[in-house]
Amino acid sequence: WIQDMHWPVAIIVSNYLESISGNLTEEIIKVLETNDDIWKFNCLRLYYDQPGKINERLLIEINRIALSPTKGEKEEDVQDLAVDLIERIKNAPQQKI
Repeated sequence: WIQDMHWPVAIIVSNYLESISGNLTEEIIKVLETNDDIWKFNCLRLYYDQPGKINERLLIEINRIALSPTKGEKEEDVQDLAVDLIERIKNAPQQKI
């Protein structure tokens, strides 16, 4: 439902997915392996306010996009978002376990 944020239900679903984003690694990685760069952007946006929910597997994909983006990832600002997420992770307060 977040493949196209113009769909009427997209914002509602996006808010819900953001709340459970720490449990979506496998699904998000599958999206990041597609050629749908807008969908990639929408999926990574789920983590923007919660960079602490990005686990190591997902961080590998985010780093790949930041450092070696495809043409489409550059054109759709996915690379910029990936770079921003990496900065947010670096600046996020460490969570105590």
